[in-house]
Amino acid sequence: MSVSRLKVSIVGLRAFNQIGDFVKPTTRMIQVFGHCATMARLEIGEGHLWKLAAGKIFPVDMEIENGYVILSLKGQPLGLGLFINGMIRSQIPRKELRLMTMKPNFLSRNRKKRVCKSFD
Repeated sequence: MSVSRLKVSIVGLRAFNQIGDFVKPTTRMIQVFGHCATMARLEIGEGHLWKLAAGKIFPVDMEIENGYVILSLKGQPLGLGLFINGMIRSQIPRKELRLMTMKPNFLSRNRKKRVCKSFD
């Protein structure tokens, strides 16, 4: 079958998933739009990224309520972490974490700075 004969029924980026009674942003949405967030962001280092990839949790000192936080490395949003009672647990899919730690230039490459536009 030729690609030109295929019909697309849905186009877009899934932004949220329903998790029980809660709505959770998707990893991809956080990676694309997370740089615009002004609250609940946590900059982590390479050591913490390796801990998350190993499935470990680690303590952080943040003055926020329990819930989701955006995890960033060198200013680049990676995905979500779950902050509960001073501990961070990764909500980034394990496959994504493995890919992040396996790419030789992921941790060192220069990233283009994105600008957030206000729609007020």
